[in-house]
Amino acid sequence: MLVENYKREFSTKLLSLVHSRSRYEVFRDWVEVAAITSQQVPYHQGILKKDELYEQGERRYLEIVKEYDRDSLQVFAEMFGLVQLVLSTAKSDFLGQLHQELEIGWKADLGQFFMPYPVAKLMARLSIDQHLLDEQITQKGYVSFHEPAVGAGCFLIAATEVIEELGYNPQECMYFEAVDLDSLCANMTYIQLSALGISGTVIHGNSLSLEVYGVRYTPAFLIAKKFRELHDVPTLTQQVEETFTFISSSEDPQGQDAFDVSPRQLSLFEEMPAPPQTADQHKANTHKQSKRDATPPTEKQLDLFEDL
Repeated sequence: MLVENYKREFSTKLLSLVHSRSRYEVFRDWVEVAAITSQQVPYHQGILKKDELYEQGERRYLEIVKEYDRDSLQVFAEMFGLVQLVLSTAKSDFLGQLHQELEIGWKADLGQFFMPYPVAKLMARLSIDQHLLDEQITQKGYVSFHEPAVGAGCFLIAATEVIEELGYNPQECMYFEAVDLDSLCANMTYIQLSALGISGTVIHGNSLSLEVYGVRYTPAFLIAKKFRELHDVPTLTQQVEETFTFISSSEDPQGQDAFDVSPRQLSLFEEMPAPPQTADQHKANTHKQSKRDATPPTEKQLDLFEDL
């Protein structure tokens, strides 16, 4: 009931701003402002030095808020505070549920459906057991998740709850990589996982075509990386960087959109060597080049649990 009360309060505030704009436009603007605000927190706290990443965020923030008056921006701030409050009180896909219940910009062409949190919790419990978690953390120091169509982050939020139930702190041992074709969904995921203090990367992109339009790292990831640089001690970011391949954003042929405020992008794919072939296989491949599936592709989606 507590979450339902917060949802009603959030909905009332959102709808109070719907005048000359649609509820989708207001929600979209609030979500982007809230995502930028989340990203800027460690800069405003003096933990990170203001850099181009910060300046890009500020420029985009000012571009959005100039369309709203002071009273409306105060409501924006109150809505942001509600999200922080509800996620610190009870785990739930707060924004995803609101998005669906208020019918905010549902896109049939994207096949959007926001999973109910109890279903996500069940899936997380079925996917994560004590043995798996112990083994992953013992071997790598963290457990990683990849979501190719993340929505608002429902499964990832449920995963943090299951990890806690199994005796670990997800803020210390969890890394996620989330992708969504809809920038609104990517921003909702960023807001909620940032509020939970989880290290990860949120990518606005296409998991099928591998196009990347924009990337954000959560504050927890950026802070841990900065701490390692200052104190030269192992952190989750070091372990992640040793596992995943990073590419410069300048190498991305697609260019960046407003979502991208990061100087570097995380590659979801790493080069995988072909397995050894028998003499017969080698001969067959030499004479039949058209059979592309005889060997694995040069790029293969990273299996986060390939050692199981």
